Amino acid sequence: MFGATLQSELRPKKSVRPGAIWITTDQGRITQVISNLITNSCKSSPPSISISVQIGRQGDQVVISVEDEGFGISPKDMAEIYAPFFRSDRKVIRNEVGTGLGLVISKTLVELHGGEIKASSTVDVGTRMQVILPGASDAPTGQRTGSAPVD
Repeated sequence: MFGATLQSELRPKKSVRPGAIWITTDQGRITQVISNLITNSCKSSPPSISISVQIGRQGDQVVISVEDEGFGISPKDMAEIYAPFFRSDRKVIRNEVGTGLGLVISKTLVELHGGEIKASSTVDVGTRMQVILPGASDAPTGQRTGSAPVD
């Protein structure tokens, strides 16, 4: 498991704990999902607010969490965040550039991997997005074709 704190200005900090977690995925697509979640957190947070990225294991699942202390998502908007082209009407977020497709694409990619994506948020407190993917293992390097460690 590792945790990273990213500032909105994207100054990464990383601390790694021993023991890689292995999972078979399309690395490019899962990287796209994580990148999208981090980008959304940056867009939805004032400058200098920390964004936390954590990767851990729960049983045979990998759990990737992206959490911010930003503007949060209203309950009304929460019901729509996975709808194509959805954009919040909140003025503090509305001015950000985007198509409203990032979470739709991310959700589709995660589900194609047999996983799920979850969101929890409180207005003016922050948002936590979780990607849960099946198939985590402790396989050492080279023993599982198409697998990569998530450290």
